[in-house]
Amino acid sequence: MPTEKCFCAQEITKNKYEATDPKRVWDKFRDCQHILGEMRVHEEARDTDKLMRSLSAFLSEFRTTTNRLIGVVKNQLGTEASDKLWAQIKAHSEISFLIDRANEEIHGNGALVWPRFRIDGPLPMRERWPSNLSVARWRTERLTPKWPTAPRVIKKVNDWRFQQRPENIVALCGYALLELENLIRQALG
Repeated sequence: MPTEKCFCAQEITKNKYEATDPKRVWDKFRDCQHILGEMRVHEEARDTDKLMRSLSAFLSEFRTTTNRLIGVVKNQLGTEASDKLWAQIKAHSEISFLIDRANEEIHGNGALVWPRFRIDGPLPMRERWPSNLSVARWRTERLTPKWPTAPRVIKKVNDWRFQQRPENIVALCGYALLELENLIRQALG
């Protein structure tokens, strides 16, 4: 009876991969830009499913881009430079927030995203009983109904946001990507 080879944790983790090519950092960065463009299209089309899939892909690519950048800096400039870069990344509120959301997406239950609604409500109510100071109180229309037609409340999804942040997710991702580009330019010169 042939025995199957069993992979234990030591065999799986024995391969260590390191990023060494700066061009591959820019490739991942361009992937992020492409996915962000798709997110904008899906948001305008109000296609929630495709927007959430694109967001998941963006978070994964964004995290990979930062990790690859740190690996390249470590191989080219040393551990001290990569530690300094990592400290800069963690200090940047938007970049570190998106990396944390990516970690939550990969290792946890996923990033929590909420719709932000625009609510169109009825016009303000007319006063049923005018004030005593009003000249209109002597009119006979006091017993007319408050509403000429039944009031309607219309809710439309305006945009999406992360649970922890008030900004639009597409705008937040775009700003963080712009800031990451600045860090890549500084680090890789």
